[in-house]
Amino acid sequence: MAPNGDIYVADYNTGEVKIYGPDYKWKKTFSDYGSEPGQNIKSEFTDIRFGRYYMPEAGNHRVSVWGLDGKFQFLFGGKGDADGKMNNPESSKFNSEDKLYVADLKNDRIQVFDKDGKFLFKFGSSGSGPG
Repeated sequence: MAPNGDIYVADYNTGEVKIYGPDYKWKKTFSDYGSEPGQNIKSEFTDIRFGRYYMPEAGNHRVSVWGLDGKFQFLFGGKGDADGKMNNPESSKFNSEDKLYVADLKNDRIQVFDKDGKFLFKFGSSGSGPG
């Protein structure tokens, strides 16, 4: 939910993001299905911070960032297993220290970024042991 009470809903199948007001009435739709900047594929668990909407895209292996007005700003990530690269990121959430934690599903790890998409660190790995 945005600071003004607006609710942002990412549609996993269509690539659209819909904004609803605090009264649950539709206000605006932005983005659509695709791989170009400002489009998305298979988005799920998003977060809002710093006047931005952060959306992990499992289908495009990246995180896209929009202003709360629906204008595309930038993206980061891309397919791979190097630091900062992703393979099916499913969730992005900020912690109380303003670090963005991204669940990098098929790389079996959590990657942590700053608000501008700069890679900070990672933890977790494939296997059956702890972590």
